[in-house]
Amino acid sequence: MEKIPSVVVTKEDRFKVPKVLDLTSMSDISTISTGCVTPRKGVKHSTPSKTGWNKVSSCDNLVCRQRHLSHEGCQRHLADEMTALRAELRRKEQEIGELKRQLDLSEVELKLAQTSLGDLGTVQMGLEDKIVRLQTQCGQLETQLLDTQQMRDSLVKEREALMEKLAEGEKEHKCLQEEMRRVIAEGEQRLTGVYRRLIEQLAEAEEKLGGLESVTGDCHASLDECKGALMSDIVALKDIIKKLNFQKFDDDNSIRNLKGEVFAVSDNEAQARVALQAMEKDVTVLVSQINCLQVTDNNLNANIRSISQQYEVLENCLGVFEHMSRDRERLLVEKCAAAEERCTQVQQECDGLRQVNADLHLALDKEKEGSAGKSQRLQEMDVMGEVVSRELKEAQEELGKIREENKRRRAVLKSLEQSKQDLESCLSDTQDKLTVAADAYQVELKELTDRLDESHQKVALLQDAVDAKTLECEAFEVRAITAERHLAETKEALEHTQEDIQTLGVDSAQHRAEIEWLKVEKSEFQSEIEQLNSDLAKQREVSVGEVVTLQRQVDEKHKELAEAQRTVTELERRLVELNDTMETHRMAHVKSEETLKQELHDFTAEVERLKAAVAEMEENIDDANDKRDMALKQCQALRENNDTQLANCHTEMERLECEKSALERDIASARCALDNLRASEVEQSAAVTRAEEALQMSHDVNTELKHDLKSSRHELELVMSESRAHELLLEQEVKESRSEVARLTQNAARLNESLVELTEAKDAAEQHRSELMQQLHE
Repeated sequence: MEKIPSVVVTKEDRFKVPKVLDLTSMSDISTISTGCVTPRKGVKHSTPSKTGWNKVSSCDNLVCRQRHLSHEGCQRHLADEMTALRAELRRKEQEIGELKRQLDLSEVELKLAQTSLGDLGTVQMGLEDKIVRLQTQCGQLETQLLDTQQMRDSLVKEREALMEKLAEGEKEHKCLQEEMRRVIAEGEQRLTGVYRRLIEQLAEAEEKLGGLESVTGDCHASLDECKGALMSDIVALKDIIKKLNFQKFDDDNSIRNLKGEVFAVSDNEAQARVALQAMEKDVTVLVSQINCLQVTDNNLNANIRSISQQYEVLENCLGVFEHMSRDRERLLVEKCAAAEERCTQVQQECDGLRQVNADLHLALDKEKEGSAGKSQRLQEMDVMGEVVSRELKEAQEELGKIREENKRRRAVLKSLEQSKQDLESCLSDTQDKLTVAADAYQVELKELTDRLDESHQKVALLQDAVDAKTLECEAFEVRAITAERHLAETKEALEHTQEDIQTLGVDSAQHRAEIEWLKVEKSEFQSEIEQLNSDLAKQREVSVGEVVTLQRQVDEKHKELAEAQRTVTELERRLVELNDTMETHRMAHVKSEETLKQELHDFTAEVERLKAAVAEMEENIDDANDKRDMALKQCQALRENNDTQLANCHTEMERLECEKSALERDIASARCALDNLRASEVEQSAAVTRAEEALQMSHDVNTELKHDLKSSRHELELVMSESRAHELLLEQEVKESRSEVARLTQNAARLNESLVELTEAKDAAEQHRSELMQQLHE
């Protein structure tokens, strides 16, 4: 018999469709046994002859021998085919059970994907709640920022008012210094005028005394009085000089104290400069941290862009997959309809061929060729089994590779989770360090403000000391004025004495000694006056030096105040720059928040679309399951048909046995009728020729029917292979859809993790910004 071709499914399906068993041998035997009826009838009605008897006996022997051989070979081949078919059916049942288990596992995975989608919905709600909380926090931060701006404006106004007051104080200080210089110059002019007048008066007195040597007798009393007055004046002046010396010592002590305070203030200013440098370093560190935050923000934006691109790619892939699944579903539906129609046609043709095959006979000589074809088909089935086993091994190897890939991905996920935990710990550590640094920065800033307040207080104390010195200079001027008045009174007394000397004009000889004594007293008085003048000059120089040092200290303080003012303006400028940068960061964060909201909205829409796609895929899977059940039912029907055909084969074998016994009985009856056949040899030979012609015709018809049956069986195998390929394609599509759902759920989980990281980074950035703003405002 010729080999029945089989349809092989592609390698992607991982299975081979076995060939359908050729059951024509038993039907051929039945047709042959039925075909033997017509010549037997001809033999019964023919007349016996010797040649006809020999031909009939030889034909009977040949038929019996061929029947025996064909019967034994057919039984062996049928037993082999039955065992092979049973093994094939068991293997197919095992494969169907394995496919059912895989389908159950895929359904469980689909349920898990649905639960993961529910978890995604909960995560989405949590993200929306976080966004609402972030919006409230942003509103609070904006209100705090407005409050801090108002406080800064009020502080700027207070600083401007203080600067105006300081300028007014400086103007008043300059006016007082000018007034002090003017008073000192006037006092010096007055002292020089008094000193000149005293010298002139002394010269006049010498001239007058030179002319009045004779008239000195009556001047002793007045001279004694003048001497007493002068002595009292000298004692008073000495007391004044002592007081001035004591005051000078006090002034020296106060100057030393002021110098110590100035040195302390300079040390404090140096410490303040060091602290300001440290503050500048801290500000640079904070700026670098802000730059790092900008870099992290840029990285987050890049991650968001990459995630959006991945979403677009996933959406495109999902659209392509949906389009392909729709096309496949449409093609499979069309193929199923065509296969059903073809199956009905083939069933009708098989029924017609079975009815025609009942009339065929005398085809026992083809059993050998059929046995050879069956052995060849068994070899082909063995080759197919080897191919299937090899493909199963390849599938197992690919399954092992997929498991290794899953293990590697799990390890990568674990490493990513570990890196995420490390980053979170590092972020918490940096936040703690920043909080500690901010607290230290705040403490240092408070100390610097306290030192600046102390320096302002010390400047005020120095201003008070300068005012006290000006008051002391004014008191000194008052004392100088009183001394001038006293000298004027002494001058008037001398004038009175001169008048008395003029009026008296006697006893000049007696008073010469007294005049000499007066000269000596005058010289002593002049020396005392010179000493007093030198002391006054020294005191004036000392006071001028003190005033100059105080002025220098005041100028230095003004320079330091100007430097502090410049530093304050620089800090304010930096504060403005930081406010601008923080405003830009805030706007960037607001934009990023808006983009995140938009992405979340898109993500929710994508999740809804994925849910709808998953529901549609579930419907498609249900349809595919229904189609698979229908295909399984068809396979079960085909299996039952095969079983019925095998039962028919057994019944045909039994019928052949019965026909064999009947044929033997007919041969015995034919042998009994040989005597009658010899008389009608001519008629028998004609009947034999007619039987041979009928046998040839039946053989030709049998070959044609076999060819038609083979074509119909080939078409039936094509339909069964297409149905099984359709079933495998449906199962593969179910697996692909479930793997796609799992991949989408994994992508959704990764996106949720990235959104959580973005929200945490945003919270950290907002917290850092609030801390920086609080530090700067403090």
